[in-house]
Amino acid sequence: MRSSKLIATVVAVLASAPALADDVKVGVGMALSPNTPVSSGTYFTIDGLTAAAQNANKPWSLTALDVNTLRFSVHSGDHWVTSGWSDITNGGNAERSEISLSSSGLWGPGTQVNIGYQLTVEPGSPNTASFFCLSQLHATTEGPPPFFVGMNGEHMQIGINTKNGQLVLWKDPNPIQRGHAYDMNVQLKMDPSGNGFVDAWRDGVQVVNYHGATGMAGAQYYWKEGIYRGPTTADTQTVDFSNLSITTGSAPALVTSGTTASSSESTSTSSTGSSSSETGSTRRPRVARP
Repeated sequence: MRSSKLIATVVAVLASAPALADDVKVGVGMALSPNTPVSSGTYFTIDGLTAAAQNANKPWSLTALDVNTLRFSVHSGDHWVTSGWSDITNGGNAERSEISLSSSGLWGPGTQVNIGYQLTVEPGSPNTASFFCLSQLHATTEGPPPFFVGMNGEHMQIGINTKNGQLVLWKDPNPIQRGHAYDMNVQLKMDPSGNGFVDAWRDGVQVVNYHGATGMAGAQYYWKEGIYRGPTTADTQTVDFSNLSITTGSAPALVTSGTTASSSESTSTSSTGSSSSETGSTRRPRVARP
């Protein structure tokens, strides 16, 4: 489940804008050169999965630093707008620079998905957004992400959304270490009937061990990564993602020295669909976010 090379290939967008905001079309193009800006609407492949850039089309929005690393940057007022979606009118002025892997990367309920990557939040001003999503499993039924890694202020958190609302499974009591490349590993299965699970490790330490309802009825799922956040004023954030690896099917749990978090982290463990963490089992109302 660990690092496999990220191979980025540009695909020319020759057709009109897709009817659905996250539709992705498959094609062939030239390889990205290092330090190449990637404009919104550009299609490319990552480890055999086709992705689409969704950003404000600014020079800083998305850059391929090398064949293994993508850099996402969002300034206040950076909105993604297409003929089918507007972060301004449809998304409450949300700001973003993301990639969507919805083509050839759709997983049905009951499928175990294993995801690994390195995540670096670059040095900068404190996060002021009302919500800040760094990566997510997105549902074809739209709405809030069934699984997400994000930040609450300067604290990393991991959570899920179900029909009952949002459940924060884990929140780091200490601020994020900006400039540190976190090793992120997730094994999960979406099953809204109650037989789902989410296991997550950060830097080799398991921080989530959740069993219960996951996902949305009638949905399929795909991966998104980058920055998606609430509206801000004078707030610039930059995040790097490296060595993305996605597999499906049974996989051994990550070997660690234990399944409890270090002194700088809190752990969530559940077999009943509830969560014991710093944030308890507080549920928040769902907010529709593409």
